[in-house]
Amino acid sequence: MSKREIEEKIEQPYIFVEIVVKERKWNPKYDQDKICRCGHTYDRHFDSYEDMYPVGCKYCECHVFMVKK
Repeated sequence: MSKREIEEKIEQPYIFVEIVVKERKWNPKYDQDKICRCGHTYDRHFDSYEDMYPVGCKYCECHVFMVKK
């Protein structure tokens, strides 16, 4: 049995799981006049009192800004 085969058979004390977290953030370089599919501007989807936290549209039920086509 090779060294590699022996190492593969040895149980390790931990199983490592990689976790990737993606967060939506305010982009100050984005065109602030762009209109979302909900009909409101880009800035309306962020809270100016909470460091531009992405709260979703303040005026309707829209949670994610998506450019109106």
